[in-house]
Amino acid sequence: MGLLLTGGKVVTTCGIHRADLLIKHNKIEMLKVESSLYPAFVSPYYKRKRDESVQVCDISSYYVLAGCIRYQEYLFRSHYTTKEYQEQLKKWIRGGFTTFADVIQWKRGLLDKDIREATLRHFNSYMDYVFKLRVFAEELKPEVVRVCGLHRINMIILVIRSARDLNCVKWDQVAPLIKSWNMGLQLELKHLHPRFTTLNQIFKQISYLSEHYRIRFIIPDRLKWMNKRYNPLINTERSLIMTYKEKSTPEHKDFFTNHIAATDNIPAPPVNSQKRLEDHYMMLSRTMARLPAKSLGIFPQKGTVSVSSDADLVFIHDPPSIEKRCIVPDAVMIKGQMAAGKLPLAKNIPAGNLKGKGERIQTKSVYAFSINPR
Repeated sequence: MGLLLTGGKVVTTCGIHRADLLIKHNKIEMLKVESSLYPAFVSPYYKRKRDESVQVCDISSYYVLAGCIRYQEYLFRSHYTTKEYQEQLKKWIRGGFTTFADVIQWKRGLLDKDIREATLRHFNSYMDYVFKLRVFAEELKPEVVRVCGLHRINMIILVIRSARDLNCVKWDQVAPLIKSWNMGLQLELKHLHPRFTTLNQIFKQISYLSEHYRIRFIIPDRLKWMNKRYNPLINTERSLIMTYKEKSTPEHKDFFTNHIAATDNIPAPPVNSQKRLEDHYMMLSRTMARLPAKSLGIFPQKGTVSVSSDADLVFIHDPPSIEKRCIVPDAVMIKGQMAAGKLPLAKNIPAGNLKGKGERIQTKSVYAFSINPR
């Protein structure tokens, strides 16, 4: 059975437009701007098959956002029981998150075992997930990257403890493998003294490596302000958050400590005005959905509201309901099924049983470098 959502305010990074969404087979099959589909568009689906129908739902009073992504979680390394693990996922879903990235620590010869155990733990997951591998600079060797590629790891987290750590890596051997497997490289500055000379040396090395080897780098906040000139291979996914943080009031700065909110909900805008609210939605769509999806290599399957992407949607009423300075989504849809909340005129849509429906999204080998990280 198909579902036609009419008149919703679809939020993209370019703007907010009235549009109709047709959802079938867990995907967005068609998107028509300015809500001109009904009823001429729906009638062919009623006539195609007698046992197939399209249910119409008016969402003209709702904003529609792409499902947010938990960019870096440590569920595999946590000590959650099965019940606590499922409750945590449900809490994220109620907050508007539909995908998460789990981090695995590199252990010599034990990566196969960790991947199997992490996959087994996520077997009853409600959400789709990806894997990220955390390694230190002295451990990043060609055989490590080759193992990551064979296991379709989406991203490598490289821990930097000094400015000399980047020189320990054999980039002439490692970089082609990272590029061929379409993996992003995220830097984590650990126990590093925040001196200007140290950060400047690291940033110069990153700039050279990104330009020479064409690797997608994701750099920490402390290096964002050094990226003065445009470099398409250095992902400034959190620069918009930092800019918004500087302009926001002090009591709201705690929500923007990283690219995802410090809480399990979508943060509310500091000023309650319609124009500021729509700008806030566009900022969230970029920093919590689109850019994380591009960094993880799962765009456009995730992180956008477009044709052929997964029907992971977040519905927020206009005006939104705010609790503890967080926006509470009225409904969350995962793969075309209602995971939390309800929509008006859609009472016949049962809440989907999403247990075990979460799937691992893997990278594709020998992927052409055509996606701009921005």
